[in-house]
Amino acid sequence: MKLHKLSMVAALLALFAACDDDLQQPVDFSVDIEPSSSLVIDDTLITAPKGSKINFRFKGDPDFISFSYTRFVPTLPELSFSTRAAWGTSVANSLNVFVSDEFNGLLLNDFSKDSVNIATHAWKDITADANLPSATNKVQAASIALGRYRGKDLVVAFRYKPTVATDWQPTWVISDLQLTNRLVSDNSVESTYLAATFGFTPFDMNNRAAAYRDTLLAGVWSTRKPTELTINRTSSNNALNHDWLISRAVRIPMGMTETSAVTGVKHMAVSVESYVHTFNQPGDYVLKFKAINRNYLHNDSVVKTIRLTVTN
Repeated sequence: MKLHKLSMVAALLALFAACDDDLQQPVDFSVDIEPSSSLVIDDTLITAPKGSKINFRFKGDPDFISFSYTRFVPTLPELSFSTRAAWGTSVANSLNVFVSDEFNGLLLNDFSKDSVNIATHAWKDITADANLPSATNKVQAASIALGRYRGKDLVVAFRYKPTVATDWQPTWVISDLQLTNRLVSDNSVESTYLAATFGFTPFDMNNRAAAYRDTLLAGVWSTRKPTELTINRTSSNNALNHDWLISRAVRIPMGMTETSAVTGVKHMAVSVESYVHTFNQPGDYVLKFKAINRNYLHNDSVVKTIRLTVTN
């Protein structure tokens, strides 16, 4: 009798072990793409035109399959503003526009160090693109592409430096300054930095005692009205001004990343051999198919990724 009971226990243990083996189901799953005349398929990247309907074919039979993606679209930054000069006839060459992705910022409490840093820094002069008026009382707009600064911290600076002391040193007004980042896919606006967010600070090269003064006095930059950055006129036969208006560093994005919702493709009650998705938006995609085997004892999963570029 004892041997009979032992045999029964051994049989039950073998049965439970077999069941446990059946429940331990590692995921066997892979994805490939059905070729099409519109697709370019290589080892690491799929390229397809906008509107492509792509058929993803599955191998293996996991319990669950889901689909999701991230889409990256580059942006192009553009600095825009309008300028107007007033008073006198010596407007030309009295204002310059600069940018830099290497300027470390103003200390705000050390005239000597800040003046040297400003004067010796290798600014990028973009005045030629700024469409500045060469005569008074004429408003001119500028739009300056800054694609080379994507992913960098950009400083914008204006230098006011008249050269004719026997004439009025003119008033300059910089209005509606903003930096806009547009998606290259459809030119829509992804983000905008307004002048008020640039953190502009004046710096007077000729006034050690009040170098950072921000006011509407003659020959001093004022940011009190961010939509109209202003330096007021100085009457003739006075010392020539030399004043800078320098922003803080503004981070220029590389682009926008969109994350999709997770779509259920397969569950245990159905058998699915493929999945079709239409890609209507240009961009660089990372596609993810997640396959899962799951029961009350075990859970195993695998993720297959595919890189896809959808062209406009």
